[in-house]
Amino acid sequence: MEEKSGKKLSYGKLFLLVAAVMVALTLVVYFGGGMTGTTFFTGEITPVEFCADGQWYQWDLTQAPMAVDAPTKLPEDGVLGEETGQGLIYTDPEGTAYVIPVETIQPDSLRVSASGKRLLGRTEEGTLYFFYLKDGAIESYQEVDQSVTAADFVGRGEDAAYFKQDTFFYTSGGIKGQEAEHVLSFAPANDANWIYLVQGAEEGDTVGELVLFISGQRAVLDQEVIEVSYLGSGTAAYRKADGTLCLARGEETEQTAYQATDIQGGKQP
Repeated sequence: MEEKSGKKLSYGKLFLLVAAVMVALTLVVYFGGGMTGTTFFTGEITPVEFCADGQWYQWDLTQAPMAVDAPTKLPEDGVLGEETGQGLIYTDPEGTAYVIPVETIQPDSLRVSASGKRLLGRTEEGTLYFFYLKDGAIESYQEVDQSVTAADFVGRGEDAAYFKQDTFFYTSGGIKGQEAEHVLSFAPANDANWIYLVQGAEEGDTVGELVLFISGQRAVLDQEVIEVSYLGSGTAAYRKADGTLCLARGEETEQTAYQATDIQGGKQP
């Protein structure tokens, strides 16, 4: 009887051990280690476009950079604002038109969430609004903040980053908070809930740290950085003060063999 009981206990311990290992493996696969959250990306990497000695290049990160006449990236695909007699009209990528119910919304400030359910825009005075889209119309809207100078959605949901001059705020699920000051450049991911930031130490700085921001956590990736541009699939290109063109993939960075005086797609607050 004792031997039988011992076998049952052994099987039970073995089951618990296997279960624990499976949970641990699941967490490792899902989170990928570090603080970078899920590492599964479905989007493709957009070629980085950079300028060197007055010549623009397009580089797909595999073959050698190709000289081009001018940068080709569009600011925001499918985000269109048009002034009409009805006011400002927003047309989504599928061609559905929405009349914006707030005056003085700036056409170039319009952004649509990846879900297609929310639109954001700033007025001429800097008031930021969220507009909720449903069945081809703006169902409702709300004021988010004032004195906003730049804003964009982050990731596949409806979180957003916005700026008051060089101060960075993040809003998620109706909760907003100040996250960083002296931001020189920012690059929100459109396929993950993270943002690459270049943050100066004090007001007036022209170079700073490259920071990866994820849900309130931050990791410093590099120093002496000027600007950053998101390429997709977790990858960003950034330019250092000495002109070196570098890449960041989550918390990993790589120095390339190329120099750059400008990067297309880098955003300033």
